[in-house]
Amino acid sequence: MTINTRTVNATPDQVWSVLADGWLYPLWVVGASRIRGVDPSWPEPGSAIQHSVGVWPALIDDETVVLESVPGHRIKLRAKGWPLGEAHVELV
Repeated sequence: MTINTRTVNATPDQVWSVLADGWLYPLWVVGASRIRGVDPSWPEPGSAIQHSVGVWPALIDDETVVLESVPGHRIKLRAKGWPLGEAHVELV
């Protein structure tokens, strides 16, 4: 498991407002090139973002699902990356 840390100059509410808007996913996820759909209940557990990774002709359609969500504090995600596998991501 790899742990990466990044400190941002923003309040927890400001950070959460970006994380809670699924359409902004490509702004904070490296490689996400476009959003195809966002569940209306995002970021509640079980909701998903359908997105694409990469650039044409190597564009992969992908999905990221919320595993746990504590508004303003934490979100855990499962990002699928076929054919490369999947990643579990926790942002606190």
